[in-house]
Parts: sequence; C-alpha cells; structure tokens
Amino acid sequence: MPFLGRRHRRTHLRNGRYFTHRNIIIESALNIAKAMNKPVSASITGGWNIATLDSTELYDPSTDNWTTANSMSIARYQHTATMLSNGKVLVTGGAYTSVVYLNTAEVYDPFTGNWTTANSMSIARYQHTATMLSNGKVLITGGWNDGGSVNGAEIYDPSTDSWTPANNMSISRYQHTATMLSSGKVLVTGGQNGGYLTSAESYE
Repeated sequence: MPFLGRRHRRTHLRNGRYFTHRNIIIESALNIAKAMNKPVSASITGGWNIATLDSTELYDPSTDNWTTANSMSIARYQHTATMLSNGKVLVTGGAYTSVVYLNTAEVYDPFTGNWTTANSMSIARYQHTATMLSNGKVLITGGWNDGGSVNGAEIYDPSTDSWTPANNMSISRYQHTATMLSSGKVLVTGGQNGGYLTSAESYE
C-alpha cells in the first residue's frame, strides 16, 4: 500500500474524478492494508509510522468520518486484508521488522469490533497477495520471507479456520497483483524476483 499521509482520496469511477475526504487519524501510515467491509465501508490496518503499527481505523462514507477501532494482536506492515463473504476481514502475514516476517493471521469482526486469532499460514510471507475465491475461500500467493522470493500458494477456509496448500506458481514473485476474473480464475501478474517481472499466470 502506498504512503498515505493523513489525506484520503476516493475515486469516482463514473467520471474518474478524485474527491478529498476527511484525514485518517494516524499520521503518515505507510504500507497499510485496507479492506471494504460492512457495516462500515473501509477498514485500515497496521502499517509503519516510526515503528510498526497494530492500529485499526474505520471509514464511514455516510458521515465522511474516521474512527479508531480495536488494535490487531500483532503490529504488521505490507500484509493483506481481505473482506470475507460473512463481512469479516482476514489479515495475513506481513512484517514486524525488516527481518521478522509473519505467518500469523487474524480476523476482524466489524459487527462486534473484536479481533480473533486465526490459524497461521504454513510459511511467513509479506508483499504477497490475498484473493477471495468464488467459493468464499481465500487464495494466498507469493511474497517474500527470509528464504527470499516465494512461489508457494495456500488457501484459507474461513468456515473451518484451516489452511491447505495450493499448487505453486511457475515463478516466485512478490509485490505482484492477483485479480479475480469473471471466469473464476485468478490472474497473477508482474512483481519482482531478482528483477521486475512481465510474466503472468492464472490459477483455477
């Protein structure tokens, strides 16, 4: 996630214009993760601001207001935050410091405001991706850890709080994108692995 400062902007997809909204509460949050969720429209988690953050903020578009929420159990940055089909938000991985990478996961319930610890991923990773599949499960791909660039993938099932391995990508990559297509496939593009990548592959 790019440097956010305290200024928040939203893009109106109908006309492509930007609108400036009320500032976020935490000053200069870097490498945060966000997810769209209900009953509020967006949640901002973690990041970096002199030190790693465990904070959570919620944005309500009806009032253009930010409010603080309960903090995560572990401070992290360059993690992922994915809205689940039940309205909860799954946070995975990230880094605690530049040499401490996380395999932990936790789930935020916007209806109660509480965080609960989820089962951990099989490996630590940050700068990875998390994509919700059509069956409600979440596909995690790639990333970076102390072993270098990762080609491994795994799937989280929120109904059982369990992880299962998925087939590896053909190329290790981090800082890539993973996009759910209308066909149900997930398109993985670009990223880095000793250099910038132009390659793409799909998961089905």
